[in-house]
Amino acid sequence: DRDVTGVQTCALPISKEIGLNELLRNRCAYLIGSSQEEREDLYKTFSDIYDVRSQIVHRGKHRLNAHERSLLDRLRSICRRVIQREVDLLRADKKKEVAEQSAS
Repeated sequence: DRDVTGVQTCALPISKEIGLNELLRNRCAYLIGSSQEEREDLYKTFSDIYDVRSQIVHRGKHRLNAHERSLLDRLRSICRRVIQREVDLLRADKKKEVAEQSAS
């Protein structure tokens, strides 16, 4: 759940018109996916990850099978990529801001 929370933090605020799962899937896919194929894969994978997360949180699931452990590894990779992309965007914004201040 900690890894999903990390992605939630980067992806908020939450829209009330669509569910959290849908919102996170879309935002992650479009933030880090570099092609339509990769976005579709991320979208599907995140949905699978969120389903496991829901089983843990809402049903008390306490053991992961091999597939679920591979999803956890994938989630960690997605989290790293989301955080790195956000850092890159912040740096680009800061660089642009500094350039604009220097020009004026």
